Amino acid sequence: LGNYIGPDVSGLVALGNGQNGILISNAANNVIGGAVVGAGNVISGNGYSGSTFDNLMIQGSNATGNVVAGNILGLKADFSVVTASPGFNNGVRVDNAPANTIGGTMAAARNYVGNNQFGILIINSNAVGNVIEGNYVGVSSNGTTAVPNHNGIFINTGASGTIVGAPGAGNLISGNQVLGLSLGASSNNTIQGNLIGTDATGMLALGNGGSGSGGGMSVTGSGNLIGGTVPGAGNVISGNPSDGLDIVIGSTANSVNNLVQGNLIGMAADGVTALGNGLVGIGGRGLSVLGANSNVIGGSI
Repeated sequence: LGNYIGPDVSGLVALGNGQNGILISNAANNVIGGAVVGAGNVISGNGYSGSTFDNLMIQGSNATGNVVAGNILGLKADFSVVTASPGFNNGVRVDNAPANTIGGTMAAARNYVGNNQFGILIINSNAVGNVIEGNYVGVSSNGTTAVPNHNGIFINTGASGTIVGAPGAGNLISGNQVLGLSLGASSNNTIQGNLIGTDATGMLALGNGGSGSGGGMSVTGSGNLIGGTVPGAGNVISGNPSDGLDIVIGSTANSVNNLVQGNLIGMAADGVTALGNGLVGIGGRGLSVLGANSNVIGGSI
């Protein structure tokens, strides 16, 4: 609790460990940080030049029930960007590890995530039933300043059943360089209650992507629920410089049977104010379905 893992004693200068900041391998029920003020760790600047390492890695099928809460991952202690981070750093990588929790339903459990690769990466087929709730991914503690990851949250390579947000416990996924949230070859995930491309109020644009590339969210997988019909389940997917939500066919995924309901796409959280997706003069779509069959957009409530 309350450690600096990678920065110097001020929390402002990246010194770094040569590989991962923290590695949890086939170990269960550990707590990194906590939902109490002062319990969180600053885990930043780890790895070495030319490498890809994680500030925090949880790996293995026996690595279950771990909780990551209240930490600063990839940023300085003052929530600003580490400008000289070595190598290619992911914030949190969950690799073949099931049923871990990143964040939580309490504000004090929020992780602040800003790294030069993926903010939160969930991969491989044993990574089932992980939960990502209440975090700021690409946004500083003030809820309005971008501290970008290259990509915000990426769920890929057979990972499934991930819960990203919930009514009243959504993530703020904004300000990232390319994509806010990507489901790649990943199925049966639930995406609810998130702000994707706005500030913490949901009223101002703080988009993911730039110059007409990237965007709010991309889906290359099947059976995912994006939004829902219960109060608070819908996502706000607005303010992104390119498309809000794309459902596309991938090389290993057919992208079928996805359900998109109850979201605000192109509007602010009040459901009235226009934020749009796409740059002036370049354009962007609210939602696109490209070559993907048997998906449902909307429906009765």
